[in-house]
Order: sequence, then structure tokens, then C-alpha cells
Amino acid sequence: MKTEREIDEGCEELSRVDLSGMRDTRDDETILREMVTEKLDDIRTPGFVAEFDPDEAEMAGAFREDALSEGDALEAMFDSSDDDEGVPA
Repeated sequence: MKTEREIDEGCEELSRVDLSGMRDTRDDETILREMVTEKLDDIRTPGFVAEFDPDEAEMAGAFREDALSEGDALEAMFDSSDDDEGVPA
């Protein structure tokens, strides 16, 4: 097992590594999908609170649009039925 000093020295060594020439070759959607997947895994931990920005929440399926369109709602308002309950007068 490493001592605390060895760990600190290793961290110092890593902090001196120049990563400026490295670039992430993944596209934005792939990165977003990976982040959402990680957050969805994290929220399974009791007591863990994960924050999602609007794009992440949409990708996670939090805002699936399933409302009627205005036209469908108007059409449904005038559907005939056997009883007159709920029909506008």
C-alpha cells in the first residue's frame, strides 16, 4: 500500500503532465450521452442528488412530449358520444 507521501508525489507528477496537445475526438452528442448515462447510474445511489441541464434531462427522457396537438384537442371536443356528459353547451 502506498504511503500518503507517495500518493502526493504521484499527484504532483500527474499535475505536471502537459495535456494541451491532446484532444477529445468524441462528438458533443456522444459526450452528452455518456454524461447522462453516468448521472442515471449515480441517481440509483440512495441520497445522491444529480443535477441535469435541459439537454441532459431531455436526453434522459424526462420531458417526453405526449400532449394532444391543438387540432386533436379541438377535434376531440366535438366527438359524438352516447351520453352528453362533458359536452360543451
